Amino acid sequence: MSLGRKGPPEPPLAGEVLDQRRVKAELVVDAWVAGGIDGAAIGAADWALGADWIRGLMTRKGVPVLAANLVCGEEHPFPGGRVVEVAGRRVGLVGVTAGEIPGCTVGDPALALAETLASLGETDVVIGLLPLDVAALGALGAGPLAIDLAITGGVRPPEEGKVHFPAFEAGSRGRQVSILDLSWTAGATQWMRTGQAAELAQRISRTETRLRDAEARIASAADAAARARFEKQRDAYVQQIDRDRTLSAGLVGGLANAIATSEVMLGAEIVDEPKTAALVAGAKAHLTSASPAAASLPVPHRIRAGSPWAGSDACAGCHPSEHAQWAGTPHAHALGSLAAVNRAADEACWSCHVTAAHQEGGPNLPSAVGPFRDVQCEACHGPAAAHVAAPAALHPVRTPSASVCTTCHDGERDQGRFDLESYLPKVSHATAGGPASATAVPPSPSGE
Repeated sequence: MSLGRKGPPEPPLAGEVLDQRRVKAELVVDAWVAGGIDGAAIGAADWALGADWIRGLMTRKGVPVLAANLVCGEEHPFPGGRVVEVAGRRVGLVGVTAGEIPGCTVGDPALALAETLASLGETDVVIGLLPLDVAALGALGAGPLAIDLAITGGVRPPEEGKVHFPAFEAGSRGRQVSILDLSWTAGATQWMRTGQAAELAQRISRTETRLRDAEARIASAADAAARARFEKQRDAYVQQIDRDRTLSAGLVGGLANAIATSEVMLGAEIVDEPKTAALVAGAKAHLTSASPAAASLPVPHRIRAGSPWAGSDACAGCHPSEHAQWAGTPHAHALGSLAAVNRAADEACWSCHVTAAHQEGGPNLPSAVGPFRDVQCEACHGPAAAHVAAPAALHPVRTPSASVCTTCHDGERDQGRFDLESYLPKVSHATAGGPASATAVPPSPSGE
């Protein structure tokens, strides 16, 4: 597992953002240690916290980091693998890292892992901790390495059949626990997910239908360009079917060890583990005390002159019914919902609970929110200072598009709850006596 930063390497961090990321990283590591951890890997984005700081943190906390392809100076700061005893089984763990680390060299993961795997000795299963990008993961999985299954670092695993081991994506934001239950079958040498054979059969059937459709389109194509496009689709379907049939053939006879997967959503019904809850509370308090301005909510929604933004208080004079309707929605208290859980200063959450975050004239840090607090009129309708100065000549966006909503309601932050058709009526200004076309957007996610 890694520290949970998803995506490619980030530009150098500094100031408030760096401080918060480090507080959260230390929280994650402390939780690992409190719960017990057998192996961890560091992803490319994690190194943005500072290579020396990351190495020092892991060493100070005693985290068993695995990084077979990392060389700093002439030494390997972390081992490439280890073997742990679990329920009478010898479980081999191997890991690599990625990114650019000052003073260090990140080598070829395949070469480094081959050497590490040879040193493990006899094992019952080998698990790879592989926080690599999709291309590197695919190249690694296409090779002959004796890895039985892999955990990726927040990157969607390559399609089954393109790598020789089952791969599972680590989740983000700590909202669920993913569980892999392993069971052994006598004489089996490969691993498969429970239900994988049936899934493959269904996928082959679907792809065969698409193949027939592509062949029909080729036969009736009106011109060479269209025929070439459909032929390209046909070839892709043929390759997919060949891969899936090969993979399916390897599962015939039932001689495969099984991986049963499950996820436990960490909702309010799951009682917090006391020691971890105390760590989280301490980190939240630290973030708030380090950025007190972000938690200071009683600030008028009126923005100073010279800004392209006006603030919802300026809108209320000419649009009293729309303003009153908005004031009754969660949008009007969006930052307060974060303050209630001590996260109004959290750099990973605040921007979806305020107006104009990271836009020209808007706040770039939670400590700079001030009158931009909450999801105000301009969050949906755009900057309106010019409209306030010349109401008849300049107009903001009357009916925002759904893309304005999905900037924050992206399916990950709101855990997939957002549905435009059901949310929109709850915030439509038509309910306040305004014109039916003057609509706003659904409530902002309450908490991250």
